[in-house]
Amino acid sequence: MTFYEWRQNSQLDLIEANIIIKQATGYSSARLISQLHESIPSLYIDTLNELRDRRLKGEPIAYIFGTQEFYSRPFVTTPDVLIPRPETEHLIDYILQNFDASETLNIWDVGTGSGVIAITLKLERPNWNVFASDVSEAALKIAQKNSRLLGADVIFGLGSWFDLESRFTDDTFDIIVSNPPYIKKDDYHLTQGDLRFEPQMALTDFNDGLDAFRILAREAINFLNPQGYLCLEHGYDQARKIQAILENYLFEEIQTYKDYSNIDRVTIARKAKKK
Repeated sequence: MTFYEWRQNSQLDLIEANIIIKQATGYSSARLISQLHESIPSLYIDTLNELRDRRLKGEPIAYIFGTQEFYSRPFVTTPDVLIPRPETEHLIDYILQNFDASETLNIWDVGTGSGVIAITLKLERPNWNVFASDVSEAALKIAQKNSRLLGADVIFGLGSWFDLESRFTDDTFDIIVSNPPYIKKDDYHLTQGDLRFEPQMALTDFNDGLDAFRILAREAINFLNPQGYLCLEHGYDQARKIQAILENYLFEEIQTYKDYSNIDRVTIARKAKKK
């Protein structure tokens, strides 16, 4: 059987079939093209079929290969963490574009998961002090591994929201950033595609999808420097409700920004000035 024939019979789409072939063989795209009509070496057959079968059962490519690209960097990705998604890059872009790269800022990524936000910010702004925390010890180990592999000097803490075993100092952060669980408990997307395989506690609050934002708005105010910022990623239809939550906790200058698909995705708010 040739690579072309295997690809045609795999029941996978062309892109995923090519990804699996290259992963199993180590071939570059150019080499695969040149050998597409050559017989598959026998040592690759079992691996190709195993990877194909896992994907046909719905297992995400990122978990099959154990890595996912984010901001042009490879991040270790396992079922203990969410799969990094392009939408979160918009949150990164906002912070990089709107805060002074020359200043020494203190950043806290709450609910870091695989660490993509904290690690990317530290690598893009080496003089910023970046902290990251998560309630999941397994997720935190993945984030720490990514930090080591990518050479990012991020400080990590274990705990639920703002209650950590080793607490960060109160009232010391210029930016608190989070991509929290925001899918409603009865949202059908939780039973579709890759989400079926991802950690549910990182996807949903098992309620209305807004519990995390209530906690973040209520507690972050105590950890932000005067006029510090809270930067949040959220669902496409949650902006108005999150704005109302932030207003209720006396945040100011509340703005929502669209992602690169023109969908409301990021809401930013500033800690109110003391009167």
